[in-house]
Amino acid sequence: MARLLGFCTAGLSGALSSADVRAQGGTPGTDYRSAATVPVEWQQFAQRTQQRIGEWLQSEDEDVRRFHAYLHDRAGGEAGAPDALIVKIWIAADGKIDRVDFPPLPDARANTDLRIILERGRIDQPPPADMLQPLHLKVALKRQ
Repeated sequence: MARLLGFCTAGLSGALSSADVRAQGGTPGTDYRSAATVPVEWQQFAQRTQQRIGEWLQSEDEDVRRFHAYLHDRAGGEAGAPDALIVKIWIAADGKIDRVDFPPLPDARANTDLRIILERGRIDQPPPADMLQPLHLKVALKRQ
């Protein structure tokens, strides 16, 4: 299982960079800013969010084990998981993940597991007060 855990988190570490983080306002298409134009504080918070998600995906709980098993079982198959997902994350003022959105995976249980893994989390600091949300994070789902 340790080898499988590395497979998901390595993808996270390698896939998320400042270029992959975007923020947009509440109404789609308004106040959109690319990572190159956002304040440093926003970029730092996005990096911290990435670290926390990596920690959650390394945990030993049942939801994470089941999600990793789904990725492992579907690797390379016709109904396999995509190589990466763009996950939209809304974070409350207290650092709690308020909401997540991502393109559905081909497996309902894997969707539920990923949603549980992300939504139960808390970033250990509040987002910058002026940061636009959601964050758009690229999460790799394959070995790199």
